[in-house]
Amino acid sequence: GWYQRKSPGPITFPKPLGTGLIQFSVRWEGGARILGLAKGHVQWVLNYVDSKNYLLCELDDIGFQVESVTQGQKPKVISKKTLIAKQASYTVQIRVAQDKITQELQLEGASWKNLNTAPVSAEGKGKFGFLIPAGQTLFLANFSFQPDR
Repeated sequence: GWYQRKSPGPITFPKPLGTGLIQFSVRWEGGARILGLAKGHVQWVLNYVDSKNYLLCELDDIGFQVESVTQGQKPKVISKKTLIAKQASYTVQIRVAQDKITQELQLEGASWKNLNTAPVSAEGKGKFGFLIPAGQTLFLANFSFQPDR
């Protein structure tokens, strides 16, 4: 089943996950409306130290983008938007290594599309979690984390 959360703001795991493989399925309802068109999205964070320092990942029905937030400054785009096909829900796989974070989207037919590989340090200090925009409900299923051995 789907776990749902409506409360806006960040929700992070209590401890840093470290290196390994994170996998989850996600969908959303609601979000800002621009010119009458629904513009919902899901955001998750990696290397989340506090509300001023983290890696922001955003997925919507058009594409995926990664930004870096440092010292609360305006987000710096790490990767241009990777275009994707709209799906009813999205299954994401994130491989966190010491020197990079690779994120992939499962396509219909079970193959994986590389969304982004960011050359960032995974020092084990930052947490993983989701940012939920006001007026939106996040649905999460099949979450797993497999640590590196």
